[in-house]
Amino acid sequence: MPDPLHPTLPARHERPAYTWEDPRRLGLDLDATSDSPPISVDDLRFPPTHHCQSDHTKAAPREVEPPRQKRLGSSYQPDSSHTYLIGIKGSGLVKIGWAKDPKKRLALLQIGHPMVLSLLWVTKGPYERALHRRFAGHRVRGEWFDFTPLGDPVEVVEAAVAEIGATVT
Repeated sequence: MPDPLHPTLPARHERPAYTWEDPRRLGLDLDATSDSPPISVDDLRFPPTHHCQSDHTKAAPREVEPPRQKRLGSSYQPDSSHTYLIGIKGSGLVKIGWAKDPKKRLALLQIGHPMVLSLLWVTKGPYERALHRRFAGHRVRGEWFDFTPLGDPVEVVEAAVAEIGATVT
């Protein structure tokens, strides 16, 4: 029975999977006259690609890029940074992070998150690393923590910042 999408080909279940078949074996007329030029078996093969020029003197000289600055990791927190707590309403899951603009960060996070996120708490200063260490036992993944057994996430984080405050600033 012919393939319904391609009546000139045998049914899909009659063809071996992932093999190249000679069009002549399939009964295709390669020399048929039509508006387009005739096809040969050699036309079905891709020509070799050459990634370099044979005459390198014709190539334009490349401009040398200045060295890039080292990428600053997540522990980098400039003086103008804020530590924030973003959470899912009605859930104990929270994200502890830092940003220059926490509202903009919330908007970026919300794009890829199916639940409604809200900015629960913000303070000026570099408390993120200390809070991550403090609540490492409650880490779910990455910067997300489960504060369900601890109670209200805002109260817990505020108390922790009050305790760590003297050593961080």
